[in-house]
Amino acid sequence: KCVERSSTNLFASWDEDTSKKLKEKSPTSSKNPIEVCTDILNHHIFPETQFGYKVYQEMFEDVLDYQNVTGEKYLDICREMVQDNLSQNEKRVTLGDKDYQELFEDVQDYQYTFDLSHNAKKV
Repeated sequence: KCVERSSTNLFASWDEDTSKKLKEKSPTSSKNPIEVCTDILNHHIFPETQFGYKVYQEMFEDVLDYQNVTGEKYLDICREMVQDNLSQNEKRVTLGDKDYQELFEDVQDYQYTFDLSHNAKKV
């Protein structure tokens, strides 16, 4: 549970930093959770679960699979962020191994969703 809690806290800091950067790029736009998750996946989660985990993997090897536990936690948080911002009129989109329903008013959101789904599968 400590590793999951630590992963949640780390994700929250990534979310805060990413949201600030996106707001600086476009001050008038509102927070888009799909864009935020895509950015977090590309810049933080993918490198962390593919390369950065190795020190901790060895440290926790007798207790848990660090890469798997953290990767699953990060993807669960992304799923929740996206799920919490869905409309009731939905369109099916796959995120990682799980299916969710989504409706997007903006064509740009389709690209973000595609990127998010594609990047989640790499983790």
